[in-house]
Amino acid sequence: MHFVGTALLHRLVAPAAVVAFIGCVVGCASSSPSTTGVASGAPSSEPSSSVPVAALNQVLPTAKPITAIATITLPYPSGSIPSTTDGTNLWIGETGSILRVDGRTGATTRLRAPGVLTDDSTLAIESDGLWLADHHGNRIQRLDPVTGKVEVQASAPGPVGFTVIGDTLWVGSEPDHGLYPVDRTTGRLGKKIGSTFQVSAGSGAIWEGEPDGAIPATIMRLDPRTGTTTATIAVPRTTGCGVSGAFPDQVWAFCPLFAPSGGSSQAVRIDPANGKVVAAANLPPINSVVVVNGTPWFLVRDPTGGTVKNELLAVDPATGKVRAALDLGALDPDTPLFTSTGMWIRDETGGRVLEYSLASLTS
Repeated sequence: MHFVGTALLHRLVAPAAVVAFIGCVVGCASSSPSTTGVASGAPSSEPSSSVPVAALNQVLPTAKPITAIATITLPYPSGSIPSTTDGTNLWIGETGSILRVDGRTGATTRLRAPGVLTDDSTLAIESDGLWLADHHGNRIQRLDPVTGKVEVQASAPGPVGFTVIGDTLWVGSEPDHGLYPVDRTTGRLGKKIGSTFQVSAGSGAIWEGEPDGAIPATIMRLDPRTGTTTATIAVPRTTGCGVSGAFPDQVWAFCPLFAPSGGSSQAVRIDPANGKVVAAANLPPINSVVVVNGTPWFLVRDPTGGTVKNELLAVDPATGKVRAALDLGALDPDTPLFTSTGMWIRDETGGRVLEYSLASLTS
């Protein structure tokens, strides 16, 4: 799966500030960015050799199995499951409908939504409603989050994922390789900026990488008003696909599910204020990362021992050392979403969404 094809930026409103990594063609939206820690306008130098780096194949702690406390099974699933949360409730896309889930009681309401197609749609809940990107249909819609009624509809070229900075809503375009601002009243698109739809938002800026994290690998900061590149950060090769985490202190750059020989991939933590790499972690192939109460949790696929295990790894942000591991079992997981009562993980192959207790995330 390609970068923004496996977990587009999700709106994660958790018991802590959380921003998820982009990486699957559906079901994502950005969390509201912080306004602190703006990077220097000067391009950074290559990462310092003094940066603490974890052992290439560090011995991972024994993963503790965790069990779901609730399961929502979806009818006729196919691939990635579009979903979003406002921190209390969830909206989960099915083909032709949206399932609204009360995060406190688990009660569900099915909303008719012909524009939704699993593995092809993106959802984002914002203050003015529920936004839908219909990639195949080349359109975006704003829906009433309670009834599913279409309130706004407009054309958009291959829309994939939403990003919010301040009051401005942006939608990514896969064929046009960039972002368009969206008029929230009419849905009309403004002037395109950027060179990829693989972006994150934070510290008042848009951050983009390169689809393959090529050499030289760089992360760029863009001014959302003009699209001008205001900073360039050099990162190690194979980590330059984009950034995720929590601005400004837990910003990680990596390439989802990239693994060179040896089965290990790398993530580096950058300081958006000065454009420096300040820490690194070598892990099994990385899917995504979320930050909960200051701890980055990496969703990985661990191929050791002859079987592929899906795990959540808690990483020390200063040293890159893994200090706790949770075994998710037989899932095909996508980036976790959070409400005040639980952690929700979509199982793409299983066509289901599982809720886990927040108490599981202890390190």
